[in-house]
Amino acid sequence: MLALTDTVDLEFEQVIFDDGGGHLGPMVDLRPAFDLRTGAHRSLERIERRLGRFPAAWWVPPHLKALWSAATEHPVNVLPEGDALLLVNGRWLGLGELPELAPSQAAVHESGSVLGACLEPDQARAFLEQGTLPDGIDAAEVDLPLLTWPWDLIASLSSCLLDDLENSSTPPGCPDHVQLVGSAPVRIHREAIVYPGVVIDAAAGPVVIARGATIRPGVVLSGPCHVARG
Repeated sequence: MLALTDTVDLEFEQVIFDDGGGHLGPMVDLRPAFDLRTGAHRSLERIERRLGRFPAAWWVPPHLKALWSAATEHPVNVLPEGDALLLVNGRWLGLGELPELAPSQAAVHESGSVLGACLEPDQARAFLEQGTLPDGIDAAEVDLPLLTWPWDLIASLSSCLLDDLENSSTPPGCPDHVQLVGSAPVRIHREAIVYPGVVIDAAAGPVVIARGATIRPGVVLSGPCHVARG
């Protein structure tokens, strides 16, 4: 069996896939599960950051192919050529570490859903179309958060938000007229407007205010907190 300490120093073309699993209702009627905003960022951004690479292609349920094709420059439901492909489940929230996988290895969630698999192109297509791993795959169970129910978004929000804020591209900084409480990092974009009388409580986590946001007098922001662009 695949051990979590096994690592393979190989790079494979990456495909992020939406397996259509879970019970996410109307949230995934018009977008893949990996495009849901699960913190300050979407799951796909957190997955890309965790793996340190961008996907070469996407795989989505048939009813989303046209919509997602219009939203991305990468191929949708077309697999890249190569000796092996790294398939990553887009319902993974991008928290924790997915083990390095060699060809014919897979990481499986306790629910039975495949979190990641390294497969030959023909095997990859069969898996993505049928939803089951081919015979002979060395699979190990891993404990990583997987989006299955709508309330998983709420349950995981603090962890996802904290991870996103710690990796924010907004430079550190805070105007002198803002009252600060706590010692966690505070990042306010120079093109954000923050009026006097604002209190930022960073005792429990960082605070990020993005470009174009406006925070008016009397507002109290408690970290971890992200105020998005605009």
